[in-house]
Amino acid sequence: MSVSSNAHPYVLDRTVPTLIWGREDDTFHTRISLFNYYSLLTEDRPVESTAHVYLFDEQGQEVARATHQLAPLGQWQCRLSDLVTRFQGSVGVQLVPHTMPPLRHQKYVGTLFFATYWDAQGHADFTHETDRMRYQDDHRIQYEPAVIPSSPSVDVSVIVQNSYFGEDPAQCDGTFHVDIRRGDGTSIYRKSFALRPRASVVLPLSELVPDLRSQLKGQPGSVHVSGRHINQPLTLSRHAAGDFNIHHF
Repeated sequence: MSVSSNAHPYVLDRTVPTLIWGREDDTFHTRISLFNYYSLLTEDRPVESTAHVYLFDEQGQEVARATHQLAPLGQWQCRLSDLVTRFQGSVGVQLVPHTMPPLRHQKYVGTLFFATYWDAQGHADFTHETDRMRYQDDHRIQYEPAVIPSSPSVDVSVIVQNSYFGEDPAQCDGTFHVDIRRGDGTSIYRKSFALRPRASVVLPLSELVPDLRSQLKGQPGSVHVSGRHINQPLTLSRHAAGDFNIHHF
């Protein structure tokens, strides 16, 4: 995505937020971890940075935000519980250096960070950022597959986020497709869905295909997600023992 002259509230200098999924309630928590890595890129001066965290609910509305100043080599642990009591949706994270290093391209710069998840039973997992916010009509189709484990003790959900944050909703193609296949490649489910700009959804595969395990015949399968304005999807795997895993495709 190239830098344009159009102003946008989430574009700060050359930087734009990068996305991840988050959830916050009485039993499940999310924390964003940021390090001021810009201070490692310049030897002749210390570089401070400003960090921004934005929360967008499943309908795509911004519901909270936080800002924090990072000293050279500083870091920030942002707990969503400090911003909201109940939340599920997209989290945008943006690190803006006070001195931007020289760049050899005209594209926007995203942010590197980690998200940690934990529940009331002590289970925990983490993942890193996925894709940047997008502001322009994009004709590329993003296609992502993931494995469905063969174990009947693991339930898999797919997390899909609309990554379009542009000013003109008419430029956003919110349609995406979910295709579930057996290990031999045979399709057992295919359906189109639609998301508003900035919106997100969690799709349990067992709800899409109630007899999923029977359909897979005891073998591993695969789930395929494709669309134009989707963020890199994630899988949320829940184990019968109570543990969970969250990872991008």
